[in-house]
Amino acid sequence: MASEQSTNQGDDREASLFELMGFPDNMKLRIANEEWATIYPDNIYKDQPFPLKVKKTDVLKDCCFDVIDNIAVSTTDKDILEKSEENLVKYLTKVCFDELKKVRILFRWLSSLKLPELSLDNKIEKSVSYYLNQLYREETDYSTVFQRLCSLANLKCFICEGRIRTDTDSNRKNDDKYIKSRWNVVRIKDNWYLCNPQFACSHGVKYDKAWCLINDDGTLEEMEEKFDEKAEYKTYYNYNDYYFLTNPEELIYTHLPDNPKFQLLARKVTFNEFEEMVCLRQPFFDAGLTIISHPKRIIETSDPKLEIFIGTNSDIPVSFRHQICLLNDSNSGENSTIKAEPNVDLQSYVTLFQDRLRFRVVIRLRLPKSGIYKLAIFLRNEKDEILQRSVYKSACDYELHYTRKTDDVNIHSFPITAKTELGPNSDMEKFNFSNISPTIGMIDTDEDGYAEINFDGDDKIFNIFSKLENQQIGLEDLKNSLLSTFENGRASIRVFAPQEGEYALNIYAKKRDEIDKEMDPVCSYIINCKTKPKRNIKFPHEFNRKIGIQEKFIEFGLRTESDFQSFQKLNKKSTQFKIYKSKACKFNLELLHWDLYGAENIINNCAYCKNEMDYSTISIKFPSPGIYKLTVFVDQVPDGSQLLPVYICYFLVLDEKEVKKKEDESSNNYDNNEKNSPRNREEDWESKMDEILGVTDFMEMNEVDGVFREGEKVGFTNNKVSLVEKKTTEKKPNLKDSCRKNTADKSKSTLNRLQTASPVRIN
Repeated sequence: MASEQSTNQGDDREASLFELMGFPDNMKLRIANEEWATIYPDNIYKDQPFPLKVKKTDVLKDCCFDVIDNIAVSTTDKDILEKSEENLVKYLTKVCFDELKKVRILFRWLSSLKLPELSLDNKIEKSVSYYLNQLYREETDYSTVFQRLCSLANLKCFICEGRIRTDTDSNRKNDDKYIKSRWNVVRIKDNWYLCNPQFACSHGVKYDKAWCLINDDGTLEEMEEKFDEKAEYKTYYNYNDYYFLTNPEELIYTHLPDNPKFQLLARKVTFNEFEEMVCLRQPFFDAGLTIISHPKRIIETSDPKLEIFIGTNSDIPVSFRHQICLLNDSNSGENSTIKAEPNVDLQSYVTLFQDRLRFRVVIRLRLPKSGIYKLAIFLRNEKDEILQRSVYKSACDYELHYTRKTDDVNIHSFPITAKTELGPNSDMEKFNFSNISPTIGMIDTDEDGYAEINFDGDDKIFNIFSKLENQQIGLEDLKNSLLSTFENGRASIRVFAPQEGEYALNIYAKKRDEIDKEMDPVCSYIINCKTKPKRNIKFPHEFNRKIGIQEKFIEFGLRTESDFQSFQKLNKKSTQFKIYKSKACKFNLELLHWDLYGAENIINNCAYCKNEMDYSTISIKFPSPGIYKLTVFVDQVPDGSQLLPVYICYFLVLDEKEVKKKEDESSNNYDNNEKNSPRNREEDWESKMDEILGVTDFMEMNEVDGVFREGEKVGFTNNKVSLVEKKTTEKKPNLKDSCRKNTADKSKSTLNRLQTASPVRIN
């Protein structure tokens, strides 16, 4: 008892320390539990629940339950159900030789029962069938039955009473938000784990009437018209292993026990925090996601532009979708229609993409009018979608309370894209496309309005097509602002934005032998040209004719050099390349030039072809800056009367002096910025010192009114939680002096590497 009291006092002291972490989220709660385990490695009163230091995946990584699961699922014979619970437990656990397997087989048996399909007899008192009949009639509950089974197997198990957040979570009626329920906490090998056999066995579906969809024309659609009122709530029986040994930092988002010790968390969650926590569901945790920017469910804003960050797991590939709804009560009468841009899908006021370098998904919103919105995020686990390719599951919900400061603001939607999730995605794997860059779905052009997307693929098997779109500019006016090539295993899509604005770039693909099949959209980008381009570059080529390899190129058995691309930006006055031949043939050349004002000239005398036995060398001279188009023809008949184009390439030739001037300016600006950068003066040194002292960054965010901003980090040392103060440029002589002597050589090389590294920018 003294040990229990001592531990409780220690828990109270550490609880106040863990509260310094700010508003809880699943990552903070996990780190707090791991740190708690270092404070109390052995001195724990183990007969009472305490914070769980290990994750479910670590506990089960070497376990195989196939045999005992088959036994559990098949133990539904009438002869067994008519026996006592003691006989049932002995029968099930006779093949189990440790506590984990005993808990597993009892949990699996109870959670696998489909009660409506069983032949239950309540005449034999205290039989298994008798208790299951009570369970079916709701005269008892799953937690009570499971506790009784564990007790018969000499397993320590408690019943947790508390509130469970329903899937509705409309925030309109408190009675609809939570239900009273019971689940279990069970001890296995001196650790305590959470289980919910009822949720593992079945789940109910209840329709939420508080929300309505936003139609494409801006009107609001009453969702209840799609559902049968009589089938408002339905129970489905289907085993769900998520509720077996669920991680406490995950279950707390839906289960709040009345007794805080049953949370199994070092950083306890209060009822007010539970109410405010964002609504996260099982698919969110199955995908290894974490909350980064907004841990609270309700986001209040007066800014129509909003950005939400969610952390991703590089080991679990997922795809995302979104759905935005509007609260019925916030719209009535004249306000029931959202005034938006004509012919624009209202879902296009939301866009998202994955930033794979920073392991996060970025969700950007532009709210068109004041009101209360519900933003739902869906995901698809690509590892699990072999059989269910199109299934997206609900992962999390936010409520957006937007109050517009002025009605004069004109909010433009995002450009409409073929793919909901921007940037690289799993659909590209179907075509074996890889190494795509940029890796994020929203990118900025340079000062000339130029942007480029590249990826690897087999151009002999697949063909690609790209389309550039803008809400204010017609397709006909944009066709010469886009140039696509796919050759030598490398695809390149080049965009020259004609004016300031946002553009949707959609990339399509199909197999070359699928002539009658339409191309599938495989990737989409939003390209932002922030300022008027200094150069208005347009390519004077036929819209339907691709550059690079033409149809007759392969027929004549030709190939170019492996590193040659059919579009090149050059700042030199000449270039050359080779075309290899498998049989004798003769080439003719046509060279066209457009100057910076768009004037066209034929300058065939600046292109030369030197024919050899196995290859021909093509040399080109560029007398002045501008755009050059080279068309290579091959003689189909010996007299040269019928020439067929086999290869087309473009060269954008820039002024050498202008290019060198820009490079010098860019280099000087970068050197000055790096020299004066606080990051290089102080922050790199702090990061290195943190590494030396054993401080692990877990979040570079600062909580202010529930919103996280860059600037502050919370770290954990080997023996305590440490709140590291906000980074400043103040000198820290004691820290530096104590570490400088032993780490000077190592730090010097590291700092040099950091200072010369190019800064990473997210668009």
